Amino acid sequence: LNRAFGQLANQSRPAIVQIRVTGQETKANQNQSQGSRGSGFIIDPQGHILTAQHVIDKAKEIEIRLADLQRLPARVIAADSQLDVAILKIKTERELPILMLGDSDAIRVGDLTVFFGYPFGRESSMNLGIISRYEFIQTDAGAYPGGSGGPILNTKGHVIGMITMASERGNMGFATPINVIKRILPRLANGEKFAWGWLGVQMSDISLEQARSLGIF
Repeated sequence: LNRAFGQLANQSRPAIVQIRVTGQETKANQNQSQGSRGSGFIIDPQGHILTAQHVIDKAKEIEIRLADLQRLPARVIAADSQLDVAILKIKTERELPILMLGDSDAIRVGDLTVFFGYPFGRESSMNLGIISRYEFIQTDAGAYPGGSGGPILNTKGHVIGMITMASERGNMGFATPINVIKRILPRLANGEKFAWGWLGVQMSDISLEQARSLGIF
C-alpha cells in the first residue's frame, strides 16, 4: 500500500501547480495590491490549467509555479462563477505533465481518495481520505486554505473532483464532481456564456410544531 501511494504521488505531483494572484488595488491601500494563492492542475500538454474561479477572481496578474519551481505568467481563458471553475493558460516550449480526468459518477461513499494542493501557499501536499458524500463530493482528506482548485484523485490517479471549499480546520473538503466540469469545458473554452436558471425559491428546516400547523405531518 505504501508503494502504491508513493507511486501515485510521483506520477501526479508534477502536474499540480501553485497559483499566485496579485489582485486589484483596494480603496484602503491604493498603493498596494492584494495577493492570494491557490492550487490547480494541468489538463493538457499545451499548458491549460484547471482551478477554482474564486482563486483568480479580480486578478490583476496571475503567476503559476510548476512542481519544478519554474514560474510562468498565466492568462484566463474562461471562468464561470456559478460552478466556480476557471481555465488558465501558460506558455512553455516543453511538453507538460498532465492529470487524466476520471469518472466521478463511478465513486461511492467509502472510496479512498487523495487530495493534492498547496495549503497555506507553501509546498505541495498530499492527503489521504475517504469519500463521505458524492453528489457534491465531500471528503475528510485535509483541504486547507490555499488548496482551493486542487484535484481530488481516485486510487488510479484520475481526477474525480476539484476542491472549491475547505474547512478552516482543514479536516473536511468539498469538491465539484469532475463530470460536471467536463460537460461545460468545451463550451467554456469556446467563450460561450452560460445563463443559469433561477427559481426564486428558498429552502429551510422547519420545526415539528410548524409542520403540524401547516398540515404536512
